[in-house]
Amino acid sequence: MISLLAQDDDIAVAGPVLAQSDRIAENDLIEIAKSKGQKHLLAIAIRAQLSEAITDILIKRGDKRVVGKLARNAGAKFSHNSYEMVVNRAEGDDELSEDLGLRIDIPLALLKQLLMRATHLVRSRLLAAADADKQKQIQEAMMSVAEELGLGAFGYRDLAAAEGVVKRLNREGKLSERILIGFAQQKKFDEVSATLALFSAAPVDFIATLLQDDHHVGLLVACKAARLTWPAVAEILAANFSNHGLSGAALEEAEKSYLLFSELSAQRKLQVMISRLSEKQAS
Repeated sequence: MISLLAQDDDIAVAGPVLAQSDRIAENDLIEIAKSKGQKHLLAIAIRAQLSEAITDILIKRGDKRVVGKLARNAGAKFSHNSYEMVVNRAEGDDELSEDLGLRIDIPLALLKQLLMRATHLVRSRLLAAADADKQKQIQEAMMSVAEELGLGAFGYRDLAAAEGVVKRLNREGKLSERILIGFAQQKKFDEVSATLALFSAAPVDFIATLLQDDHHVGLLVACKAARLTWPAVAEILAANFSNHGLSGAALEEAEKSYLLFSELSAQRKLQVMISRLSEKQAS
């Protein structure tokens, strides 16, 4: 009876059985995964436990929603081939990249490949969302990729240590905009993040995300909320922690907008941005 219900073409009938029943035989699930449509595949993808054999089929046949559910399902086992397929599909897909990067069983070589292709924003979100063990693995993978490419680190190394340094400077009365400019000129990402976070009363992970975002608007809001002068902002942009790419007329236009933007409006806007990110992470 369970097998007949699971194979029903009506997803309203088959869905709950496919998603929840532990009485369906593995062979029946495999046949359903091979023959049914995306709604049936989606129901299978959220099962508490999935073998590599089933996951392989779902990844080969499933659409974006199915693959996304699998990536978020800690009980779904991935074969190496399946991981390779999904990592390739994740290129240009920030949400899938984040979901994959947080899986504890992703092979290191594929994690490095994923991080190499990911945007600055995805890398910073991964670090912000990961637990301590996973965060360490991601940081090590990022450092390894950077070394292989002959680059500096992706800019996100030890924010906690930088926060400690910046807070000590602040307690001693030595922290100022001039110090921030020095950090930016030396391309000290962690210290710039920690200082701007302190000045703007924003979480350091959030500021790190803005610094690595490929768009500059959010960063300008944070800088204005921190009451920075334009020369300081220009130095932060010039550090090129991301692909802000502002020069010439674009830089002049940004300066005009920055000078016209009020500190109070920036502080309100910054709080809204932080709240929205928190809501998104909680959902």
